[in-house]
Amino acid sequence: MSDEPNVEEKKSDSGTGAPLFGRKAQALVGLIAVLALCWLVNFLVGILGPRIDLTEANLFTLSDGTKRILSRLESPVKIRYYVTDETLSPGELDRVRRIEDLLKNLVRYAPTKKLSVTNEEGEFVEKNVKLLTVEKLNPQPDTDAEDMARLDKVRPGMSAATQEQAYFSLAIHCIDTTETIDFPIERPNLLEEAERRAEYDIMRAITRVHGGEKRKLRIMTSVQIDGGQANFQAPPTPPW
Repeated sequence: MSDEPNVEEKKSDSGTGAPLFGRKAQALVGLIAVLALCWLVNFLVGILGPRIDLTEANLFTLSDGTKRILSRLESPVKIRYYVTDETLSPGELDRVRRIEDLLKNLVRYAPTKKLSVTNEEGEFVEKNVKLLTVEKLNPQPDTDAEDMARLDKVRPGMSAATQEQAYFSLAIHCIDTTETIDFPIERPNLLEEAERRAEYDIMRAITRVHGGEKRKLRIMTSVQIDGGQANFQAPPTPPW
């Protein structure tokens, strides 16, 4: 008789312990699943990059005409992206990053081609080469980047936000031809318009340096190729 209370107490402990252990196990499994899902999302974003258009300027969504022009590239085109981060405002740096995302997307859709290139020993080897590449340069005084900017005829502007000189330009180069695009940091209203039409201007420059008058590319765009009239918000659009 004296042992019965002890037996019932042990049964009570075992009855409440099992569900408690089960809940802990379920919580642990759930936590592991959440962590695995977060890792998978980060992994996919790192591989695929930003494919969804989340910006007002539609920078991540390339037009069909742009993709078609890129697919027809035959010679390597190089874009030199001149930016001085140190003297630009946070708002201007946001535009810098959006243009950079646009350039990455253009490179993503550009084709590759097998070309003869020299290796470290100076020997010619066959190699698959991306036909559109981008190099980001920071033209600090007395640097190779500043010398390259001079060769490309790219000059700094005066930031309206920081009142300091800064670079925010593109130089599009193919073979022996270079076209430049300057983002007018001294005129905020024009800078916003330049960002909106960046894809158009870049593809026009690529078309010019890649083909010149010898090669004609059909361009599908809603922008007037023959140029457009000015309005109170933007300057006139030059013809291609």
